[in-house]
Amino acid sequence: MISLVLTSCAEKKEFQNAAFLSTSAFADSIKKSPDALLIDVRTRKEYLSGHIPGAENINWANMGLFEYRADRWDPEKPILLYCSVGGRSTGARRGLIKKGFKRVYELDGGFISWRAAGYPKTTTSEHDGMSRDSFDSLTRSKKPVLIDFYTLNCSPCRQMEPIIHEIADMNSFDVVTINIDEHPLIADTLHIHTVPTFHIYKNNRLTWSHIGRVSKEKLLEELRP
Repeated sequence: MISLVLTSCAEKKEFQNAAFLSTSAFADSIKKSPDALLIDVRTRKEYLSGHIPGAENINWANMGLFEYRADRWDPEKPILLYCSVGGRSTGARRGLIKKGFKRVYELDGGFISWRAAGYPKTTTSEHDGMSRDSFDSLTRSKKPVLIDFYTLNCSPCRQMEPIIHEIADMNSFDVVTINIDEHPLIADTLHIHTVPTFHIYKNNRLTWSHIGRVSKEKLLEELRP
């Protein structure tokens, strides 16, 4: 059990209901607690370049997605978090404690310390969605381009769908919708952390951006030359 690892680890640094674990204690916790959730809170690009075997990637910077996933976790299960050096995993740990999770543990020194200690890591060629080059090709249109960044679980995104479809049906503008859960790399590259987010490009240049719901009239105002 993780609690036994904690009480026997001389390097622990406890903070209320959570604790930092040394690399050796973190590795032991993974082995001894098969029901624990092992979460890599870095960006998708960082995760793909190398991560702890068995870790699931949920980018802490994508607050909406992280909270959506956390709301579906069992608060009684242990959660093991890590990022590169410790900053983002600390933010995630504190957020989970506020939600009522009691067994949240963080890798002290992050993935860098894990790798430096010689523990195993793995890389993956998992599909990462749209590349930056592919995205840039969408914005080179002669028409103004409206990009709608959304997720399936986002209620405001669904409320905006009729407006986006109406604008697309006008055939005066190019309209592109991008699910950031399916295209995490481009979301990270463009710092899209909240949905819905709207970008408008003219002559391959970003001319307007907006987070949250917006009226059809405002979108058309920004799209027109």
